[in-house]
Amino acid sequence: MTDAQLLLNALYMFHAFEEGIVPIRGRSTDEIISDLENMHPDDARRAKRKYRKIWRQWLRAQDLDSTRRLQPHQKRNVVDGAIWKKARQE
Repeated sequence: MTDAQLLLNALYMFHAFEEGIVPIRGRSTDEIISDLENMHPDDARRAKRKYRKIWRQWLRAQDLDSTRRLQPHQKRNVVDGAIWKKARQE
């Protein structure tokens, strides 16, 4: 990895933690679930709520109905993209 890529990944992790969610870029669903299970129940609940909040914000920005059903990996991509966008703006 180049220095620029390492910096972007560090910024991504920083923004994910700043948002209060478990970083999801480059990680499997099992790894994310494991991280949530290892967290204090209150912290895990907050992280899941923050994830849903980012998802709902994206839906509103796209003028879509909040009951829209997408596959979990599609939601992950949306939330990941929102965090990645913030990291790249730095």
